[in-house]
Amino acid sequence: MKRILFLVVLMGVSILVSASPVMAQAGVPVTWTFTELTVMNGQQFHWTSPTAVDPTFSRYDYVYNITKAEGYVGIWLDVTDMVPDGMDTGSGFHEGAPPFTIMSEAFDVTESGVTVQAFLNASVDENGFAHLDMTGNADGTGGVTISGLASGLRMSGNVTVTPTPEPATMGLLGIGGLALIRRRRKTA
Repeated sequence: MKRILFLVVLMGVSILVSASPVMAQAGVPVTWTFTELTVMNGQQFHWTSPTAVDPTFSRYDYVYNITKAEGYVGIWLDVTDMVPDGMDTGSGFHEGAPPFTIMSEAFDVTESGVTVQAFLNASVDENGFAHLDMTGNADGTGGVTISGLASGLRMSGNVTVTPTPEPATMGLLGIGGLALIRRRRKTA
């Protein structure tokens, strides 16, 4: 029985150690930063992360932040303060394997004659790669307007995803660790 338990723990550790270096390990967050994603005149922008989280875990915790938003009307204006509360930063979790949506939000805000419209969709695909899609608004038009003149929008920010193994896997690793400690004490 002890040998079987030891082999189960050893297999679990070897699986964790042998995972691809471009994938996040259990409990180790991966952060993707996007810089100046730009949509001009109602176009759509699509971004894919350069790395992936391991898509075999049973839970994923995530946090996102929009650190800067700028509107273009001949010059770039900082409109970060116009991003609605709750859309500029957020967090959550997903139970089960990917794919899953992190954020899918549209906003349309006007302040001091400046209107900012945007639709953002952030997700993780079935292979663990993050995607961010941005259009001027939900129907694919808009962006930033001043007195009705359409223009552009660009955003910067980050997304962090932390894969979390199922409790049974953590339990097996814990039991295996205890068995190793007990075995060392017996032989000492």
